[in-house]
Amino acid sequence: MDKIKITICIPTYNRADYLDQTLQSVANQTIRPFEVLIIDNASTDWTAKIVKKYDKYRFTYIRNKTNIGMARNYNKCLRTAGGDYCSILPSDDVIAPTWYEEWSKLIQQVKAPIYTSPMAVISETNEILYLCTIFPTSRLVTQPRVLREFCRCLTPGVPPNAATLYHRNVYRKVNLFDPAEGSETDVRVVMDMFRNYDVYFYNKYLYAFRHHLARSFDKVKELKNNDSDLKKITNYFRIIGDIYRADFHSSRESRFFIQTHIFMTLATVNLYLVRFQIRKVVRTYLVMHQYFPDLFSYQKDWHQFFRIQLFFLKRALFWKRISKNSRASLEWISSTAPI
Repeated sequence: MDKIKITICIPTYNRADYLDQTLQSVANQTIRPFEVLIIDNASTDWTAKIVKKYDKYRFTYIRNKTNIGMARNYNKCLRTAGGDYCSILPSDDVIAPTWYEEWSKLIQQVKAPIYTSPMAVISETNEILYLCTIFPTSRLVTQPRVLREFCRCLTPGVPPNAATLYHRNVYRKVNLFDPAEGSETDVRVVMDMFRNYDVYFYNKYLYAFRHHLARSFDKVKELKNNDSDLKKITNYFRIIGDIYRADFHSSRESRFFIQTHIFMTLATVNLYLVRFQIRKVVRTYLVMHQYFPDLFSYQKDWHQFFRIQLFFLKRALFWKRISKNSRASLEWISSTAPI
């Protein structure tokens, strides 16, 4: 049987504070990856020194001469990747030691253009905050049911991270990340994929997403605050608004996809009421109404809205209630301490 060729793409910019743990998680793989591609978007910190520590693992390190922006750097990763499959590992996140081995075995057993899995959300200190899953069991979801099935589980897309693998034909055929859309550019890419390709869900935690206050995007390290959050939400609504005007009334699947995206965003914002950040919530709803004036046209729209709000409220109240079995399956997270 032919060896599965998977490229792990690690786009990075001024992320040396977490990059060491990310690379250590790749170095810990039980099977040596076909290709590990680190593309440095002209970092000004000690990123190059961190990568140098892992020379013996023969990771490919490419440093851009100038900062080309997040979207173009992601596109460069995908275009440079030499594997049959590709996954984007953000440079502050970590993967399980068996990540490469398990995906390789699964691809040999089940053929699909896109594979995805649940993920753990961890803190700056590797504490497990909560778990994000989709279906209770592994399964192949085929077209034209992909949009609806994932949205029913409040997952209107699988973001470009290491919980997901794409066959190279997928990202060669869809429109790649648009620099004009900023850090929310993945929304359109994900919808294009979900409209056109089958997706296999593998019910195992092999990836951990790190939640922290600082995010490195295009040319600055952006600190989360009310103004930056509102700017990102406005841009996000603008992108969804383009899809909304083109597709909202064309099919039930498109309407369901767009509504789920918007209602999940509003659910996240509503949690700020607990902190008495009323102004932020009101401003978000005003922006939402500007782009989606007829979002609540039917009774079932309100039903979907409240269903999602209750789901997020429940997760916020019980976010640290993680079973012993789940914690045991995620012990690998503590093994990513840098060398």
